[in-house]
Amino acid sequence: MVIYILLLCSAWTESFETQNYFPPNDWIIVNEDCLDAVWYRDVVEGHTGIHSATCYGDTLYSGLDFTNLDYLITPRVLPQGPDTLLCFWYRASGSAGCSLDVLVSTSTLPTMPSFSLVQTLYVAETLWIQQMISLNAYSGVPIYISFRTRQIGR
Repeated sequence: MVIYILLLCSAWTESFETQNYFPPNDWIIVNEDCLDAVWYRDVVEGHTGIHSATCYGDTLYSGLDFTNLDYLITPRVLPQGPDTLLCFWYRASGSAGCSLDVLVSTSTLPTMPSFSLVQTLYVAETLWIQQMISLNAYSGVPIYISFRTRQIGR
């Protein structure tokens, strides 16, 4: 399971603290594989508060150890300037590692095939780690940012 808090430096933030429901306004959850590994709002594992977005890995289904088609998609954001960074905190909640894919779509109404992989992180640390990803390539272009976790084989 991976949990995190994210923000688009100096333009947009989300702490998952401000609303009593999940996902927050204008966020989208896509459970493309229809299995039970879904994103949810954790109420005890926050970084600076008590909430975070969390996703379990698909661990109960044989043959799916490397698969998780569950996406958490931000509202449409507009990176501006040559130094726009996507900043977020992440950590594993247990000893089983996973990968965290960060994807971006420039489509007006994003579909899953329209997302392009920007970066993959291996998540194994149980301490919070801050990650910053440059969005310079998308400066001035409205985008959706998607997060997907994938279980690493045992």
